[in-house]
Order: sequence, then structure tokens, then C-alpha cells
Amino acid sequence: MVQVRIIMPEDYRRLFKAYCTEIGTDMSKRITEYIQQELIKAGKLKND
Repeated sequence: MVQVRIIMPEDYRRLFKAYCTEIGTDMSKRITEYIQQELIKAGKLKND
């Protein structure tokens, strides 16, 4: 694993954090899932 810094508006961060809490996950896990799906769509990663 690596650490990545993401710069976004504070209000987006708060809303995203609240959303992640609502669905029972954490921000890092959700962002990782998003990146994985984008890589699959781009054909750079195979879907397991």
C-alpha cells in the first residue's frame, strides 16, 4: 500500500466522509474501489 494525497474542497471532503460513514465504509476504501473500477473500465486491470 502507498499513501496518496488528494486535494479537494473542504465541503466535498465533509460530504464524502459523511456519505462513507452512512454506507459503513471509510474514505480510503471507497476511493480505492473507485480507482479500481476506473482501471477496469480503461482495460488496465482485469475484473476478478
